[in-house]
Amino acid sequence: MEPLLLQGVAQTRVWGGAALARYFPWVDLREPVGEVWVLSTREEASTPIRFGQWAGYTLAEVYQRFPHWFGRREQEPFPWLVKWIAAQDVLSVQLHPDDEFAQQVEGVPFGKTECWYVVDAEPGAHIYLGKDVTVDDWEQALQNGTVESLLEKVPVQKGDFIYLPAGTVHALGPGVTVVEVQQNSDITYRLYDWNRVGLDGKPRELHWDKAKSILAKKNEDRPKILRASKADLNFSTSYFCISKLHVESSVEIKIISQVQTLIILHGEGYLQWDGETVCIKTGDSILLPHLIQNIKLEGGLDLLVVKNN
Repeated sequence: MEPLLLQGVAQTRVWGGAALARYFPWVDLREPVGEVWVLSTREEASTPIRFGQWAGYTLAEVYQRFPHWFGRREQEPFPWLVKWIAAQDVLSVQLHPDDEFAQQVEGVPFGKTECWYVVDAEPGAHIYLGKDVTVDDWEQALQNGTVESLLEKVPVQKGDFIYLPAGTVHALGPGVTVVEVQQNSDITYRLYDWNRVGLDGKPRELHWDKAKSILAKKNEDRPKILRASKADLNFSTSYFCISKLHVESSVEIKIISQVQTLIILHGEGYLQWDGETVCIKTGDSILLPHLIQNIKLEGGLDLLVVKNN
């Protein structure tokens, strides 16, 4: 058993640009790149494994054959999706369904609760969060072109952490790069797209009929923002736990029967296990099956650690 070092998969987006090339020099910038999926078992973009026995396979292929390596049952979907996202332009004003809505309406197992860790932010960068208003308020604002009056503009900076439970109206603003850890779902309902057109030159689809059903449901779980000044990041949701780890020389990590993912935010160093050593650097993601007992990290690294709750 060995760690799985993953190769990201770039995604073109109308609001994307060139910022992710700073972290992933291999991306093709002939089109605007908005996302790099660094841990995915999804059919449309499963991340390849780039080192070791399973190099050349995708994570989906390995997971389908050996779900027990990751503490899952046969046919049970992998729980997480991890992306780097960089916005050159503002994203659409959107929300995501919870598990119940996703299962009943979309026929898929997971809704989408997500978290953002701000890797970089230009001066004046911000996100948008929906205010606590009614469905009628939204319907009127959409008709009158006054959607921005229902949004709170929230400044963000490098190191901030934002928790966005399913049902939260939100948008990532321009000049912000985040690592997004989310449930394994890619369902997005757009409320408003700033009157722009997509890459095909046509307005992108909006999803008011589904969005209003979610807006009508009172969401007791509210978004949370942990500012960069907070000494430690250790945040738990119903779906995963996220912590930040700083390595100055070396750190040992014990897996203890729990699958974990390491997301390298900055720096370079080495990953060691069972007499093996591999170089790791900014942008790398490593999935640690729960059958691995422990690993060692060496070098100068900042990383996120994601594991089951």
